[in-house]
Amino acid sequence: MMDLHPPPSAEDPACDSHSHRSSSELGLEHVANQEDDGHAETISMDTVRERPLSLELLHADIHSARRSSHHPSTVLAAGTMTPELHSTPIDLPMVASWAGRTRRAVPLPNPETPRPKIRAPDAETAGQVLVFLVRWLFDDPGEAFHGNGVPFGTALQNYVGGKTVVCATTSLHKLLAAANNLDIHMYVSHTLDIMMVTDDSNFRGEGLGPATACGFLALLHMVVLHAGPDPISPFLLRAAIEDRSRAMVADSSFLGVLDPDTYKTLAPWIQHSRMSPWQLEPLSPLGQLLMTANINPLGLSHAPSEAELQGLECALVSEMVLGEKDVATHPDLLAFSQGLHHVLAPGSLLDIAFAGRSSEYLAFMYDRRLHQVAVLLEHLEFRSTAKPTFTMVDAVDDEHAIDDGSWDLIYEERFRTRLCEYLQGCGHPDHPHIVALLDPSVIAAAAGDSLLRGHAFLQLMSGSDLLPVDPGWKLKFHFHHIGQRTGNSTGEPPMPAPLGVHACFYEATVTVDEGLRNLLNEEHQQNGRALAFDAWLHGALLSPDDFSTI
Repeated sequence: MMDLHPPPSAEDPACDSHSHRSSSELGLEHVANQEDDGHAETISMDTVRERPLSLELLHADIHSARRSSHHPSTVLAAGTMTPELHSTPIDLPMVASWAGRTRRAVPLPNPETPRPKIRAPDAETAGQVLVFLVRWLFDDPGEAFHGNGVPFGTALQNYVGGKTVVCATTSLHKLLAAANNLDIHMYVSHTLDIMMVTDDSNFRGEGLGPATACGFLALLHMVVLHAGPDPISPFLLRAAIEDRSRAMVADSSFLGVLDPDTYKTLAPWIQHSRMSPWQLEPLSPLGQLLMTANINPLGLSHAPSEAELQGLECALVSEMVLGEKDVATHPDLLAFSQGLHHVLAPGSLLDIAFAGRSSEYLAFMYDRRLHQVAVLLEHLEFRSTAKPTFTMVDAVDDEHAIDDGSWDLIYEERFRTRLCEYLQGCGHPDHPHIVALLDPSVIAAAAGDSLLRGHAFLQLMSGSDLLPVDPGWKLKFHFHHIGQRTGNSTGEPPMPAPLGVHACFYEATVTVDEGLRNLLNEEHQQNGRALAFDAWLHGALLSPDDFSTI
């Protein structure tokens, strides 16, 4: 069996924003109890990334521009899972309805089977317990995992490093059938209600165990969270649900959305007219593309049939997104697909539950890209520690009479205003410090990009340029005030203290010192030139490793 997981990086601690998690490195995250149904360039040989055949289980190379916000009783026959056909675009209520159909496609569990119940001290440990439970129920044969007949409780304690946890030994059927009512609590979060939690660190190394357990956890994630189970590859999921002729196509609605770089690489194939002669010479753009996918263009017909073209496209796409030309019989894919369907009634297929639109559902669930800066602004939270004496500072004639707490409140509000103004700007700020850092062509190319700053800011604050799965997510700012408060500019130096970013918790500490107050005192210029504050913050986004991150 091929290794399903790349080894974890020694430089990738679980709580380090330097890791810059890509769009596919998020695991199961917080979710509240859900209701059942809701209303022609030369192509380098390096262009195609080398991928070990984990069948791209961890698809860490998706480079999309990232989402605007872009996730059953008796034995049922396959027809029972068939929903009404929809011609409208997929939305959250449709995904919720799919999740309900999938739960109802689980044969009625034994009534004596305990309800899924997990108690853990924190979210990460709760996720580890859930992963352990699923692997145990799949009878993971690993000796180190089961410990040669060690009882469940003892093995679990060993797995979580001796932490105090509770886990009911339920069944896989019960886990999915009751997915909208899982009883998972953290000791430190009694007020969070029922939640499903895990952490992306559980998806590294041998965290998920065999491919069957991966498949089941992927389905459980989608049913509970109504979102794609990052970092499991959407291409692997599609290949496990659809037949090869449908799954491995160069379509703009799926491949173009979830991996635009690969889609762009396929341009010589996509843009070639089927009515034109095929230029398959090795040095032609199409010939180079085929060779990067390990397909010999000299062995192909210059007048291929439609069936040959379809087969060639499937081989080309499959090689580029999964690492092999045909994975239909690969044991990893078969095991993963078995895990996806393991608890569903005989004849109940996910392709039927998706009404033949699995690629549209998956594209929606994986698409957590930022499409509007307004979404970021709605999720900013500023936590003040200021204790002002004056509520109407403008009414005070003598600024020396203003106490420190009132000044603190003034500068917190200025920071909020400047941050929101910065995020709503386009491209790189027109400031001498930024102009000196970047090539003019880079600045010109991004001039009209209204999301450039939002994407970079989200990456800095959360370690990913994808929006978090949890609908209640916030980017939180805590203020720490030091030094002499004043309403007058103090001149150029000193430099402001850097933001202290805690990417694991979506938080940052803003040290309001003389340097930052100096920046916040700057007025807008009539020529529209960017403020020094914009350059200071943008510099952090350009070089996050130079900033204070935890």
